[in-house]
Amino acid sequence: LPDYKVWSDYYYYPDSTQPVINIETFYASLIIILKKNNTKYVYQLTPADSSFNKIPLISQNLLTINTLNKNFSISYINELDIFDKNLNKIKQITNLHTPSWNWYSIQSNQTILIDDTIWWADNHCGIAKQIDSTTLEKYYVNGPSSADAYDISSAGGNVWVAKGGLNISGGNLWNSAEIYAYLDNTWTTLNKSTDTILNVHDMITVAVNPLNPKEVFTGSWNGGVFQFEGTTCKNRYTEKNSSLEIFYGSDIKVRDLQFDSQGNLWVLNPGVNDPVSVRMTDGTWKHFSYGNISQDLRHFVIDKNDVKWVF
Repeated sequence: LPDYKVWSDYYYYPDSTQPVINIETFYASLIIILKKNNTKYVYQLTPADSSFNKIPLISQNLLTINTLNKNFSISYINELDIFDKNLNKIKQITNLHTPSWNWYSIQSNQTILIDDTIWWADNHCGIAKQIDSTTLEKYYVNGPSSADAYDISSAGGNVWVAKGGLNISGGNLWNSAEIYAYLDNTWTTLNKSTDTILNVHDMITVAVNPLNPKEVFTGSWNGGVFQFEGTTCKNRYTEKNSSLEIFYGSDIKVRDLQFDSQGNLWVLNPGVNDPVSVRMTDGTWKHFSYGNISQDLRHFVIDKNDVKWVF
C-alpha cells in the first residue's frame, strides 16, 4: 500500500473527477456514490474490464450503500432497496416507522443482514430491527437521549445532567427542559413527555443532595426550581411557594444550585432584589439581598468551612 507505483487511477466512468462519498466492495466490483453539483449518482464499477453500470435511484434522499451478504442495499430516508449480484432489485422496503415513533423518518447510516433479518443503525431510533415490511423494533444503548450537557452533579453513585444552555449573551435558548438521570446503572431521560410539570425551558443547573443522593434539585432559566425524589418530580418552586422572585413577566431565572455541608440548598436567582435564596432542611426558605450587583451574579462556591462565595 505505501508504494504509489502499485496504485492505478480509474477514470473510465462518467464524472470520474467528481467526489466519491461512499464506496463498498461487491463481488469483483465496487459500488460507489458519486456527487456532482449536489446530485448523487450510484455506479457499479468493474476494474477487471473497465466496465460500469449506472444504478437508477428512486430519489435524492439517498443516505448510504451497504453490502448485505450476497446482495447490496441502497438506503434512503424511510426506504431501503436491495439488489442481487446482477443488479436486479429483489426487495423494496418503504414507509418504515417504529411502533411508538411513527412521526420520525428512518435515516439509516448502515444496514446489515443477519439470518434474513435486516438491522438498521439509525439517526433517531438507535439500533432498529425489521419486524415486517413497514415496521421496525428499536433498541437503545443505555445512555442519555442526546450528547448535550450544560451542568452535571453526582453523589452516592447517582449522576444527573442538565441538558439546557444559554446564548452568548446569557439569554434563553428556549430549548425544552430535559434532564438525564443515571440511577441503578440505568439512564433515564426526563422532560415534558414524562411529566408535564417540566414544560419549561433551558434547564441549566442541577444539584444532588450529598446527604441524600435520592433527592435532587434542578433549576430552569425561566421556570424556577424543581425537586425530585428519584425520577419523580415532587415539587416545583416559584414565587408562590418560596423566596424566589420573578425576573420579568412570569420568568423565574435560576442560575446555580449548591448544597452546603448541612444539606441546605442555596439558590442563585439573579436579576431581582434578593438574588440569593436558601431552602433549609426543614423546607423553609430565606432570601438575601446583594444590592446593585444582583444583575451580575452567576455562580456559587461553597468552601469546606461552609462559606458561600457568590460571583
